[in-house]
Amino acid sequence: MAGYDSATATKSNNSAGLLRSNNGVSAKFKLMHEGDIQVCRLNHSSTLLSKILSSKFLRKWESHHVVLAEYHLFSTTPTGFLEYSIPYQDIAEAHVMARWDAGQHFCFRVAVPDGSVLFKTSTAYLRDQWLHSLKWKVQLLRYKKLISKIEEPELLVRELKELVSYSLACPIQDEAVFQTPLEIVSMILAQHGCRISLIAQESIILALSRLLDYTQLSPEICKFFSKHCKDRCNNNDIMDIFAPAVQRILKHNMHCDILRGVLPVTGLDFGKYPHLRMFVQDFIYAKYYQGGQENPDAVKEFIASIHSPATLCPHPRVLPNMVAVVLAGVYSSFDNSSSKLEELWVAVCANVDNNTDPKLLNRYTIGNMAVRDRFLKCYTTVLETMASFDDWRPSLATLLQPIPFPKEALKNEKFVKCLSGLVEQFVQDNRCEVHQTVLPVREGKDGWIDLFCPGGVCCPDDGEFFSQMVAKIMRCCVNKKKFLLKLKKTMLLPFMLLSLRGDKTCIEVLVKMLDVDVLSNEEERLQIISTLQSSPEGLKAYEALCEKKAKFREMQNRGGPTMLTLPTKSTDEDLARIIKSGSFGNLKSLNLAFTHVTSMCAEYLIQLPTLMHLNLWSTHFGDTGLQVLAEHLPMLESLNLCETPVTDAGLASLVILTSLKNLNLNSTKLSPVMYEKLKSKLPVLEELDVRYTDV
Repeated sequence: MAGYDSATATKSNNSAGLLRSNNGVSAKFKLMHEGDIQVCRLNHSSTLLSKILSSKFLRKWESHHVVLAEYHLFSTTPTGFLEYSIPYQDIAEAHVMARWDAGQHFCFRVAVPDGSVLFKTSTAYLRDQWLHSLKWKVQLLRYKKLISKIEEPELLVRELKELVSYSLACPIQDEAVFQTPLEIVSMILAQHGCRISLIAQESIILALSRLLDYTQLSPEICKFFSKHCKDRCNNNDIMDIFAPAVQRILKHNMHCDILRGVLPVTGLDFGKYPHLRMFVQDFIYAKYYQGGQENPDAVKEFIASIHSPATLCPHPRVLPNMVAVVLAGVYSSFDNSSSKLEELWVAVCANVDNNTDPKLLNRYTIGNMAVRDRFLKCYTTVLETMASFDDWRPSLATLLQPIPFPKEALKNEKFVKCLSGLVEQFVQDNRCEVHQTVLPVREGKDGWIDLFCPGGVCCPDDGEFFSQMVAKIMRCCVNKKKFLLKLKKTMLLPFMLLSLRGDKTCIEVLVKMLDVDVLSNEEERLQIISTLQSSPEGLKAYEALCEKKAKFREMQNRGGPTMLTLPTKSTDEDLARIIKSGSFGNLKSLNLAFTHVTSMCAEYLIQLPTLMHLNLWSTHFGDTGLQVLAEHLPMLESLNLCETPVTDAGLASLVILTSLKNLNLNSTKLSPVMYEKLKSKLPVLEELDVRYTDV
């Protein structure tokens, strides 16, 4: 590169001052590239005749379609005053001719070496738009030429600061105004990045910091920033500058291909712009390992700042983008690790006098594993922090339900330990949409409950965490019979093992399997009974089940009425008292309309296995009781839920009542989606009352 000429710099600064003279206006203008405008050219001459011909009374205007190109302006019809293009480097100044405004002649003057070119528009706004667009083009070309000639980093930084200041003060409102300085820096880094000292690089970052909120980072800039995240992570000032840029990427960019199909994809894509994802990864890890030691609080604080103090995060793209960054980081940590170790071992040995001592590989392996563990801790810290926000937890649980981690990661003890804390947050959440994500996303695919099952690849203990999962699902509104069938097919042996050890949840599950008859194999039934009888807790639960079954059989043998109507204002206790004292083995129709019964009475209703018609009109019977009825009364043909507090959560369980012919959902919280589902899943349904619902 040629040396920097001080005279050139002085001339440039003077010209910049001329071009910035009108930048104090508050109006904003769109960048003009071409358009129709009137043109007049004045030649400088000292003769009297030339002055007379150039006077405004004899001035001639020509109409041209003018184009503001990268290096010059020209007319698409090169004739008359614009027969030749005007290079930007020949323009000395450009300014408004305000004294003509009173005559509705909105003009600006461009000074060229052999005279002046006047441009006239129809409005003052259009005139200013043309003028400031031209100034931007001229100034940009001068800065590009000036910066390309500079060798001294200090002068380079100074000119970059001036360019940034000019871009921010320029009244032109266009992405190119903010993006151009970054493109210039990208070009300099690509050509001369290795020659710029660290101090000068940090000065460049500081100079660019004011533009980072307005622009999309180029691959060169991202690589430049990533290098500083790795090499200079202890510089808090630089990290604070990067933070807004990272936040902007996470808020405005879109997630990568690994999440496509889970959420709608719009905008930019990490799959197409990996440099943005890599910069975010390096920044987060630099935050985590700032100062040479693990600092998870810094990562938590950064994520909290993105979420905002509000209860709901106002930026819907942050969560999927952050998950994409984490998943990419985890995959890269386990990507071809053995081959990389071998390649680096060869490189290490080559630098130590061709020493092939295997201890070198061992030392490197230990170091590499330590770095990888730090990376994994960093990523799991990000996930756990996001899961701590109530509004993010449902979406995060849904994104992670397919278990989108590499198999090698799920075999890593430290990673699994961190993951168990994350999954535990899902389990403890009382919202069904969250804790049900521990179940498989579809049949034939493992879920978190399979991985943390005793003997599973992620089981961190002797089954305590697995038992906690099962207990939560059993108390949930999930279809328990379907859930028990799934457990019986895939996890019967772990349940029997934990039941032998006295686990109350597993004992409850085995008893439930016997109760709802999900065991088609008599051998399995006998094994479960034997298992229950092998522990004091199991024996007690099995005896209670046998006693309950005996009462059922006794009640059926007694006979009794086929129809029963309870008085209004009857309660759960009244219903229980009647069922316990009478004989209702033949009861087919039960009318509880306008009583005060609740979901608690479901445990008594399921003692009527022959029940076919049930009227719960205007009762307090809700979702929980409805799920119990659906599992235990498969012969129901008529069900009246008019004016009850049931919702879609409970109505979803009715799809297993394949004998249902009449269903009254008048004045309930039925949604159109659930309405369509019920119609398609109930094959013999004849009448469905949905008046006064959202349907």
